Amino acid sequence: MDRLLTLNEAAEFLGVDPESFQVLVQKYNIPHYKIAGKFIRFSQNELEKYRKEIKEATKTVRRKVEINVNKISQPLEYKRKDLSWGLKLYEFLRFNDFYIVSFIIIVILLYYIFKY
Repeated sequence: MDRLLTLNEAAEFLGVDPESFQVLVQKYNIPHYKIAGKFIRFSQNELEKYRKEIKEATKTVRRKVEINVNKISQPLEYKRKDLSWGLKLYEFLRFNDFYIVSFIIIVILLYYIFKY
């Protein structure tokens, strides 16, 4: 199964700082998924494909110079694939585990309070 990375994990995977990587994501449409409409996740396998282009673009962003599109061997356009239901469920449980555990504890406490 393909591993989904957070913004910081993806930046670390590519060896760039998170601020530059965030600019690249917004400016050059780096392939990503949105979980629950607000969490951005990156496929590790897809980032591997773009590793060279992203590193070249990051050097340019650090120098605050516009990237020369002719240097990129492949365009950074990407058509997003929908996540499978299993991966959606895994990501939901992974990022909402605190709320799920808290809810279970509250229900158990309420049960014991009203039982006696």
